[in-house]
Amino acid sequence: MMKKMLNLWLIALLTVGLAMGVASCKDDDDTPTPTPDEKEAINSKPGDDTPDDVSIDDELSRLLSEHNGAEDSVYFFLEEAKKQGNFISGKYQTCRYTYLSTTADGKPVWLTGRMAWPENGKAQYILGGCHITMTDNKGCPSMSTKKTSDCGITCLLFASKALVVFPDYEGYGSTMDRAHPYLYQEATARQVIDGIVAARQQFLEKRGGTLNDDYKTVIVGYSQGGSVAMATHKYLEQGLDGKAPLADDLRLAGSVCGDGPYDPVATLQEYVSQDRLYMPVVAPLIIKGMCDANPYVAGRYKIDDYLCDDFLNSGIADWIGGKSLSTDEIQKRLCLYSADHSSSTHTYTVDDGEPVFVMYGYATESTGWLSSEDRGFQPITAENNKLYDWRDNYGDRYAAADVVLRPDVRAYFGSQSAATTVTSLPAMTAISQALDMNNLTQNWQPQHPMIVFHSKHDEVVPFVNYERARQAFNGPNFHGVTYDTNVQTHVSTGKSFFTLYLSNYVSTLRDGKGDTLPREKNVTGLW
Repeated sequence: MMKKMLNLWLIALLTVGLAMGVASCKDDDDTPTPTPDEKEAINSKPGDDTPDDVSIDDELSRLLSEHNGAEDSVYFFLEEAKKQGNFISGKYQTCRYTYLSTTADGKPVWLTGRMAWPENGKAQYILGGCHITMTDNKGCPSMSTKKTSDCGITCLLFASKALVVFPDYEGYGSTMDRAHPYLYQEATARQVIDGIVAARQQFLEKRGGTLNDDYKTVIVGYSQGGSVAMATHKYLEQGLDGKAPLADDLRLAGSVCGDGPYDPVATLQEYVSQDRLYMPVVAPLIIKGMCDANPYVAGRYKIDDYLCDDFLNSGIADWIGGKSLSTDEIQKRLCLYSADHSSSTHTYTVDDGEPVFVMYGYATESTGWLSSEDRGFQPITAENNKLYDWRDNYGDRYAAADVVLRPDVRAYFGSQSAATTVTSLPAMTAISQALDMNNLTQNWQPQHPMIVFHSKHDEVVPFVNYERARQAFNGPNFHGVTYDTNVQTHVSTGKSFFTLYLSNYVSTLRDGKGDTLPREKNVTGLW
């Protein structure tokens, strides 16, 4: 009898203990119930990284000492920016983060990005960054900790005082396996806005940070990032998917947009009229982005309908799709391809009448001991490699439009009279509509200050993009900066933009002084 009672007592004790354990587990488990969108996401949620600590003074000292005398001009600009006092001493923390957004075709997706914040957890404002054109996944914000990237320099400039957010675009980071919808402005702006909102929440809740009561948000970007910054500004003000605009929620102070392709049609027209593509990879990026994601083109046409066969034979589409080569590496491969197979007779044709792809480079020829003479632009061929040395900047390399773009494309975008002869071609109409729907210089006016910075000599993103923006935005919130200095090329101007100019523009907008800026200003001098 005693034994039976003991057994019953033990069973009761175990039952109570188990129930308490279950209840305890429920109390300790703070994992939120997945939302419908989270359940339907097309990929698994990546984990967030443990934050790294960065000392701005130590990092600058390391960069400038390790690269003293380096040829890359970014270190010259870092030194100048340090002399100007653009870098604020302090420390910050940075990590990869994850957030839920929407793909270009409307599906829930987990995206990644990079966020950085003051070491003390007290941010005075939010800076939303839109990254430059990239073709290698290792260079995207969530994957790269390189301090001389656009994201890295921006963090060094601002993260000791601000919450800095750089979302990855679809096609990078956690979605490397997906195509990047290049220049699909609404889709990318949606992802950037989602990324900023999520980073703010994670900073306040997960990282225990605080924002000033009067905090503002400034959006910045250069090159592709410049156009994404403008698109983000637009859709913060106008709203997306029928939802209320978030400009007030994020307390938008304005945007700084540098050398962006705001009007893709005008950009392509300029490539054709100039007959030079200084960064040939941009053309297939634009065309592939439309073919992969744009409703006018996707599933109906392929890049083969728009780009020349021999240019595609170089492997350019695979290089873009593989996401392992940077834009610099692709440029070098195109030059090697040109030298490996181009004819020394300069009659670049193949059996079907299609042009053979060739790059041109700015050549110098040795004329004696320690002396040389310029030979201008020459085809990069095996024979010319023996004769010349080549300057090695983006402005010193180009491909003619007729070896990149098919005749119908050149005719359609070359002139209005020529375009009328091919308007009946559905592929041309479709790509024109796709590009036009991503034209940011029509059908809206910014309601917050917008600084548009552009080099007059930009060889990659033509100055016509600035001119279209200036013509379109005739209200009080457009503030143009034309850049006419010894630093002229797209890449070099970008280094100057981030290191020497961005700090002043951001502080002006953050302090609510955007309306004090002139409508237009021209910058001259060395840089």
